[in-house]
Parts: sequence; structure tokens; C-alpha cells
Amino acid sequence: MNPHEDKFEMFYNLLSSRTLMDDIIARTVFKSPIIVAYVLNKILKPYGELISDGYSTTQKDITNIFNRSVCFDVYFENSDYVIDLEFSKYPGDVSIKRARYYSSALDALDLPKNEPYPNMRTSYVIFIVNGPILPKQSFIERIEGFSTEKALPIKGNARYIVFVDTSQCDNSELGRMIHDLNCADPDHMQDPVLRKIMRDLKNSKEDENMLVKDMMRIFNEEFKSQMEHDRNLALQEGMKEGKKEGMKEGEEKNAKSVLEMFDSGKSPEEIKAYLKTNFSK
Repeated sequence: MNPHEDKFEMFYNLLSSRTLMDDIIARTVFKSPIIVAYVLNKILKPYGELISDGYSTTQKDITNIFNRSVCFDVYFENSDYVIDLEFSKYPGDVSIKRARYYSSALDALDLPKNEPYPNMRTSYVIFIVNGPILPKQSFIERIEGFSTEKALPIKGNARYIVFVDTSQCDNSELGRMIHDLNCADPDHMQDPVLRKIMRDLKNSKEDENMLVKDMMRIFNEEFKSQMEHDRNLALQEGMKEGKKEGMKEGEEKNAKSVLEMFDSGKSPEEIKAYLKTNFSK
């Protein structure tokens, strides 16, 4: 098997166990504003919201040169709404304060320089999480960041945070869709739109589907980045152990040996065993 085929097989093995909540799929699928609006309408329907088509992108970086920057998983906007959709499999990564900060960043993004305040749109930060965030949280909870009974009728005068606990899926329309966001097997998905998307992704070959091509590109970038990261770690470990010998020659020789082992496919465990055997006192 040549290197391309080997990497392609690795990609499809990885893809088979991934869901719409995984970055490698979400970063591709949710670039489509039609799909994002479809998901948002299912989530926000209980609150009487109707999301029309707009613009969407994934992994949108919001740089703050003075304070903490953020990266929105899925960013969506149209004439009435600005929305951040976040996916997390680990409840420990999510908190009310994180949602509050993201909501503030979303509001700041919505108002360009010299834009009048009344032009702000309604904002939503939505976290879909595999577990509860709020005490005694139900399946879906909405927090009103800023709204009053008198202010609500005014366009854009509302800011909301929504938490969806995927571990509490029921048999409602929303519950079935949330189940599907967490489902790796298209044959077990219930929402017809999401089921078709996942079938197309997982059953298509690289040259047959633009989404698969885009995902393969992301996979290649991340695979290359991880390889470079691991290689640098191996180099640093080799240099560190060589320095313990107190010799420049030992440092260079050890670093070279470690890199040769890494490039030949040795695992991190094998490299550590080599270092321990050859350089431990």
C-alpha cells in the first residue's frame, strides 16, 4: 500500500467513528448556511424563533489583542441574528462564565467601528454539550442575558445563552435531531436531512464528494501539524537527555538518534524506552 492509500484508509477509519459534533465533520458540514439554519430552527423553535438563510463559517477566530481571544465553532449571521453554535463532548470544558464571555465577544463582533448601537441584532450563544451545565438542567435551557418585557419587541434588543444537554434526548423533533448530532452511524439517524448528509460523507470516495475533499484537506493539515509537533517533542527529549550527559557531542548524537527513530515509525513508548536504556544513570 502506498503512503497516499495508507493515509486515505486512516482517514476513512477515523471518519467512521466521528459524528457531526466532531471538528473534522462540523468544520465542513456547517460551512453551509442552509444546514446551519436548519439545525438552529430545530433548536430555537420552542422559543418562537424563525431563522432564515444567511452566512455561516466555522472555526471563526475573534482576536483580542488585550485580553482573551475566542474561536467560535460555528458562526452564523443574517439581517436579524448573530449566532455562535458550540459543540462539546466534555461538560467540564463548558461553564456559564465561558458562555457569558462568548456572548460578550459575539456582541462586540456585531458592532463595527462607528456603527450606531440601535443596529445591533439579537444574539444567541448555543452550547450543545454531552451533559448538564446548569443545576437541575432540563434537556434545553435558555438564559436571557439582556431582555425585559418592554424591550423584547425592539429588534435586536435581546441576548441569549442556550444550553442543550445531549444526554437527556427525548423523542421530540429536537430530541431526535440532537441524537443524530451524536450518532456516528447514518443508518441509526432519524432526521432525514442529517442522515443524508452523513451518508453522503461516509459512503462517498474522495473524488466523488466536495465535502469529503474538504475534510481530507483538513485531515491532511491536522495530520501534518501533529506529526511536526510530535517530531519536535522527540527532538527536545533527545536534546534534553544529551545535555544530561554534559557533552555537546552526546546532545547532538542523541537528538539525531531520536529523530531517526521517530522518522522510521517508532512509537513514543519505544523512543522513551531507548532513552531510558541508553541515558539513565
